[in-house]
Amino acid sequence: MKNLLKQRPYFEGWYFKHQQDNKVLAFIPGINREKGKSITPFLQIIAGEKSYQLTFPLEECFIDRKSSYIRLGNNVFTKEGIMIDIHTEELTLKGIILYHKLHPIAYNIMGVFRYFPGMECKHNVISMSHSLSGNLTYNGNLLPFHKGIGYIEKDWGHSFPSSYLWLHCNDFTEDICSVMVSIARIPLWGSHFTGCICAIHYRNREYRLATYLGVKILKATPTLIILRQGDYFFRIRIKDTSSPSAYNLAAPTKGKMNRVIKESHLCQGSFFLSYKKQIVFHLKSQGVSLESVTDKADQ
Repeated sequence: MKNLLKQRPYFEGWYFKHQQDNKVLAFIPGINREKGKSITPFLQIIAGEKSYQLTFPLEECFIDRKSSYIRLGNNVFTKEGIMIDIHTEELTLKGIILYHKLHPIAYNIMGVFRYFPGMECKHNVISMSHSLSGNLTYNGNLLPFHKGIGYIEKDWGHSFPSSYLWLHCNDFTEDICSVMVSIARIPLWGSHFTGCICAIHYRNREYRLATYLGVKILKATPTLIILRQGDYFFRIRIKDTSSPSAYNLAAPTKGKMNRVIKESHLCQGSFFLSYKKQIVFHLKSQGVSLESVTDKADQ
């Protein structure tokens, strides 16, 4: 834990998503630190129709970054699965979910930007998709995930971007596919630019569209994303972002978890990828996850 005790604003959080049919269960274990204050281990949870926020004593937190192992109290999060044991006045959640056949990306999603000093937020994708087994009991109700699919990513730095769009989907009925897209306003060295990272896993192949590879962002709204990179053309249409499955989450600003963002799940979307005007895929999903955050000062 020595590296966690530096006197600077900081946050670090992992995102474990589990999805099956019309159920989404997500955990965000992490730590944050405001300048001049002590570290606070936290856990955010999306379950049922609510989101929950818990904090833990520092002595109940253990993190091994190399293996992506996080323990908060009696709760353990790893690349092999999770073990949950939570009992509060409003939440009882207990059980084990195991992960099988993780699909990591070919190389770091940040590309060369991972080496740039001074970036407010860095990102990594640990698994684009993996199968699940096990179940949890949520406030007395059994949540089985024996036929579910999972996703793991990580963010760290001191602040989330002031404006950004994040989307993930690996729940397609027509074919096996997983898509992750993030488009954000990125301050750097006194200026700023709009950056894009996008990874697509389809039929045992990875497609990567990113600022460091020359992608052009033709459109970036909560309902329409259009990217072009060389001969690749990628379009995502979201039918309705006012999903009933929308949850409030806390996000960091200079290490302080004082921003409230909204994450929507089970949105309807269509995904179209072509190469040299030849269709690679055209798929639909009713399981899209989405965050869209806009700071008026950026407009």
